[in-house]
Amino acid sequence: MQQDHAAPIEFGDGALVGLMAGASGAVVWLVLSLVVNTFMAPFQSGLVERVLRNSADVPPAIRDILENAQAAPAMGLALVFTFFVMLTVMTTFGMLGGIFGVLLFRRNQQPVVPPPIPE
Repeated sequence: MQQDHAAPIEFGDGALVGLMAGASGAVVWLVLSLVVNTFMAPFQSGLVERVLRNSADVPPAIRDILENAQAAPAMGLALVFTFFVMLTVMTTFGMLGGIFGVLLFRRNQQPVVPPPIPE
């Protein structure tokens, strides 16, 4: 970013770039999470079924929670909630990274030289 501008970049510019990087990172996380969850869902449900079948002393309340957690609405709600958490965390740290990037990579301003005094 600094390479394209002759003037030094400002903190707001770095924060804006970090915000955009965090938001795009959250969207990439969402897409990858959907793909991974799609492939892992059969393994997860099989694991929960084996745990419930082999554990006779599981309380009924816990058994209901484990069975209901595998339902599509619960998975979708968890994905939406986690996306907003990731969006918040990634944009916050992205903005901080952009501000630190400005501190590290900003060009120093050339000192202003007053014109010579005519004699």
